[in-house]
Amino acid sequence: LKLAKGLKEKELEWSDFKKCFKKQYLSESYYERNTNEFYELLLGQMIMEDLINKFPELLRFVPYIQEDKVKIQRFLSCLP
Repeated sequence: LKLAKGLKEKELEWSDFKKCFKKQYLSESYYERNTNEFYELLLGQMIMEDLINKFPELLRFVPYIQEDKVKIQRFLSCLP
């Protein structure tokens, strides 16, 4: 990774590393699948604890949802 970036190890910021890693190892279809899973997420057969854990994991894949109000509305829409 540092060779690809042309940087010394100590010059590589964490945010730069994450960007390079994601670009190299996580495909666009991976992001699409997780984004779709976020929008299809429902309590259904899940227990509440699983939903509470899964929601923020998948929320990472929809960075355009920034406002807490929208996040809360989306979470509530997962409930029956």
